[in-house]
Amino acid sequence: MKKKLELDEKMWKEQRNANKVQQERDQQLRTPELKERRAARRRDMFMSLVAAQKTPDEIKTLMDLYQTGL
Repeated sequence: MKKKLELDEKMWKEQRNANKVQQERDQQLRTPELKERRAARRRDMFMSLVAAQKTPDEIKTLMDLYQTGL
């Protein structure tokens, strides 16, 4: 019984480590894509503000708010 528990624990740890490695790989693959989308959204936001004839101070303030997620 004890050996079975030890084996189960070992298998569980191996599976957990494999899952962790896979999550790290997935995150590394998603990061560049997310950065590209965020940059595109920031650029679109900036162009919308320019088209709306906002002042440079208003644009800076609104872009800062957008950057912080408000």
